[in-house]
Amino acid sequence: MFKLIERTTFRLTLFAAALFVLVSNVSCTKKTESSSLNIQMPNWSAVTQRKVGTLSGTEVNAVTRVMINISGPGMATAVRIWDISDVRRVDGQLPVPPAEFSFEIPRGSDRLFQALVIVEAVDTSSSETGGGPITFLYGDVSKSLTQAIESVPIALVDQGTSSGSDGSLSGRFLTSSGSGPSGKVNMYYSPPNGRPEMIVQRTSIFSGFMHFFVPPSAQFSYRMADSNFPLFEKITLSSFDSLLSPKLLRLEVPAAFRSKDGSSAREATQARTKIVGFFGPGAVNEIVCYNTYAVSLNNLFTTSDLGNNGVVQWSAGSSLLTDARRIGGGQPYTGDMCPGGNGDFGVGHLFPRILSLQNGDSPLGIYGPFQELSPSSNNYLTASFDGTQLSLNWKYLKPTIGDSVDGVGVFTKTLIIGESSDLRWHDSAPCSNLTALGFTEVTRVGSGTQASPVESYTITSVNPLAYTSGRHVTALCPYSNTKGYYDFALTHSLNSGQQATATKIVVTRLGEPGVSTAGLRTKVSSGACTPFKIQTTDDFGNPARKMFGHAVIGVSQIGGGGATQFSDGPSCGSLVSTLNFNMFGSEAFFFMKTDSAATTFEVNVQDSGTAPLPQSTFYAVRASPTPASRAVAAAPPSIFRYECFPFFTTKASVDGLDRIPEGDSGAQSIDYTASLSQAGLSFYTDSSCDAPSGAISYPAVALSASVKFYARYTGAMSSISLAPFISPLTTESVSVNVIPPGPAVRTRLNISSAITVGDCVPVRLHSQDLQGRRSPVSVVSTTQFEYSSAPVGMSGMYSNASCSVPLAAATILQNDTSSGLFYFRWDTAETVLITSDGASTLPLSPVSIVVSP
Repeated sequence: MFKLIERTTFRLTLFAAALFVLVSNVSCTKKTESSSLNIQMPNWSAVTQRKVGTLSGTEVNAVTRVMINISGPGMATAVRIWDISDVRRVDGQLPVPPAEFSFEIPRGSDRLFQALVIVEAVDTSSSETGGGPITFLYGDVSKSLTQAIESVPIALVDQGTSSGSDGSLSGRFLTSSGSGPSGKVNMYYSPPNGRPEMIVQRTSIFSGFMHFFVPPSAQFSYRMADSNFPLFEKITLSSFDSLLSPKLLRLEVPAAFRSKDGSSAREATQARTKIVGFFGPGAVNEIVCYNTYAVSLNNLFTTSDLGNNGVVQWSAGSSLLTDARRIGGGQPYTGDMCPGGNGDFGVGHLFPRILSLQNGDSPLGIYGPFQELSPSSNNYLTASFDGTQLSLNWKYLKPTIGDSVDGVGVFTKTLIIGESSDLRWHDSAPCSNLTALGFTEVTRVGSGTQASPVESYTITSVNPLAYTSGRHVTALCPYSNTKGYYDFALTHSLNSGQQATATKIVVTRLGEPGVSTAGLRTKVSSGACTPFKIQTTDDFGNPARKMFGHAVIGVSQIGGGGATQFSDGPSCGSLVSTLNFNMFGSEAFFFMKTDSAATTFEVNVQDSGTAPLPQSTFYAVRASPTPASRAVAAAPPSIFRYECFPFFTTKASVDGLDRIPEGDSGAQSIDYTASLSQAGLSFYTDSSCDAPSGAISYPAVALSASVKFYARYTGAMSSISLAPFISPLTTESVSVNVIPPGPAVRTRLNISSAITVGDCVPVRLHSQDLQGRRSPVSVVSTTQFEYSSAPVGMSGMYSNASCSVPLAAATILQNDTSSGLFYFRWDTAETVLITSDGASTLPLSPVSIVVSP
């Protein structure tokens, strides 16, 4: 899954300093009119020595951006920009700017050298900028270049300190003709001493779609690079206050704290102002809508105190400075006025994703000519690999197709071992120069038409080892038939450092930590239905998914004679000599029953899927049944809070260190009453944990060996203990780690993917985090449904099992993860797509249902 790295935003602050930059003309090129210049930069540690604002324990002052312009008569302006977010960290060290920058500059008179440096607080543990003040240093000098070696000192002078805040313009710019410009955009800074403007950022605009950064105080201008057409001239955030209207909206997000990736600590985030909507003389009747529902921004905390879980709230009409809120402009969502009744997104209307306010990127889910694949996901490119083929998917902004974009070029490169794959190009990918950087242009994929866009491509014959080690890099560069490639790309490579790659299969008897060997065999009772667990792991034994497709597992007996058979159910009611199943995750279960006399034997577990993992052998010895003395619990070592997980109960006898599953068929009661002391733990008989069993004690259950239940934990503890009680047996419990999900960002329908016309089928609505795990909503969540075709007859949602009472909306209560049971009926034979409308609290993951006659 491709996810954009959040940009280190462009902000201003400075401290007083007078530093010198030495420019040396070190050599001449073959062209006598040019000089190769190395601009020697100052001692960066000296630049950051003076403390600005308050730093946290892991924050330091750091240079986050260096911008150099060299201009003069008869030459194009030479621009160099260094940004901390574009540089890969080495051995955990925070990136620092180079000691020198090299240029090829024509000799001549009145060469103007300009330097701009930004210093701000950066968290050393994450490279994220903090929410404190920002330092802005500027200097320039004019000098003629005539000699072979020259020095050009530039004094960097304090331009003042701004508060830690960000600003941005997001939306679409329309010219007087009603079209949107496309191409490269230069962002200019006007120096305080009347010197010529300085280019401090280069970005792109596609059919008018843009996301520009705006500093909090200094005036900046934005112009098309090819024509110098002015988009915005010497603007600040306050420049738009008098322009707020139904087509232009101002949003504010307060300074807050968020959890660091992989850490329990919280880091500061600066306040942000977002101007969203339609800009330019051609923007007349368009509107931008805002959500009037209160929403919790669960990734933004109001304090750094880990014991305080207060989060920032979105409240459109709030006057509290601690709330994310609307300052002015826009139009509240009402009925079908926005987004449904005003043309395509980006044409007649725009609709900010409230949950996107938690990040520093566009609140509209826009990145260049692309839009999010699903709302508030921040994902613009997905990639799936089956061992040889890499399937890519993206989504265009509809008006760009055939206008600014005629398709994408697909480029690939296989990095040598040790070469960096961290290509953080942002808006300035060198698409026109990728072949010189070692990339191969695989093909060009035409964009198709706005009615039938082409938004996928499959690369064949990808090296599995290169891909799974993160050395296969893919870049998608948008192009125009008239302008060529834009300096903009979506990139993908599998970061093997973030997700372990399975290298082997491990099989153990459930509840047993060790792996059996030929010299130390596990005892299995003859006649017992014994549960086993299969895991795919990395070389160190850590659970890991198979990165290229699922494992096709085959389980069979080797040697030993007798009638050893296998089942996928705990009762061993349906037995086969060879069991085959698909293993999509890193863990699965099977059951074995053997009824012959004591002897040694092996169980072979083999992956027959694409690029198979090495087979695993389980070594066992049959033992004669002995009276059961234990009630043994078994479950996965880690579970996700709110998710359904399997839980096994096995009767066993004890032989040394072995817990041997017992073959006794007597009926005894299982009592889970003691487990209820752990608030939030409940048990189920169905694998979805949707319908509570209504009982915690199961009397007179025949325990030939194993019973499989399901459990769900909604409490607050980080680990729980599961303990079955089978009187009068001794109880052995199992400890399970509990992993919390992320905040709820969407909903999902639990419904059959295929039904018959007129059927009234049960439906339940779940709330999920970004990874698809169940997650409770922080406020009451209401979902209103939309369909890909107009409902005919009695088609739609209903609140009762006979589909006679229409349901206007499904609701998930506060702190819950699921709605009550409701029902769906469709009276037309077709494939219907169910989505949610803009009034829904959380977006619904689209679901496609095939309705048969």
